[in-house]
Amino acid sequence: MYQCKATSFFTKTSASVMFVSLVAIAIDKHQDIVYPLKNSKSKRNPFFLVCFCWLFATIVSCPFIVSVDSISVLDISEARGMVCENCTDKKLCDIPQSLLGQSSTTLYFLLAFLVPLTAIFVLYARVAIFLYHRGNSGIMNPVALKSKSKAVRMLVITVFRYVLSLGPAAMLKSYGTLNSKSFDAM
Repeated sequence: MYQCKATSFFTKTSASVMFVSLVAIAIDKHQDIVYPLKNSKSKRNPFFLVCFCWLFATIVSCPFIVSVDSISVLDISEARGMVCENCTDKKLCDIPQSLLGQSSTTLYFLLAFLVPLTAIFVLYARVAIFLYHRGNSGIMNPVALKSKSKAVRMLVITVFRYVLSLGPAAMLKSYGTLNSKSFDAM
């Protein structure tokens, strides 16, 4: 049971720290592009930024220590109709479809997924608007503009891929939305 809680906690923390790191990258790109002279003078300390990312991810993942439980495979809704030998002996880590499970997944979804995604969207939108205005006014060199636009586009694609891979599936599962899906599909 403790291994299940620890594994789930570290998995959720690692996923969260990746998304918070994408926010840090978005902040850095925003500052570099929108305020290039101000950033050349400032001294950044990446150690504190990394510590903040891990601390935030750890705090956001703490509810899973309480809500995750080790349950029999036969008690998981997706396992209904599955042919399995010795399934009574097999256990999996799962978040129960209870108020506690729903609360922890909703909190995690909001703080580790939706808030960072919103921050990333706002920052990259501001960068895109800034580059658009600079490009139209002729203030920025066309080669530099193209280079910066390409870098921002690449980062937006990276964020979009991350959203698709770690989207809100756990939250949907905790609310029973995916109960009709088979165990193999899950």
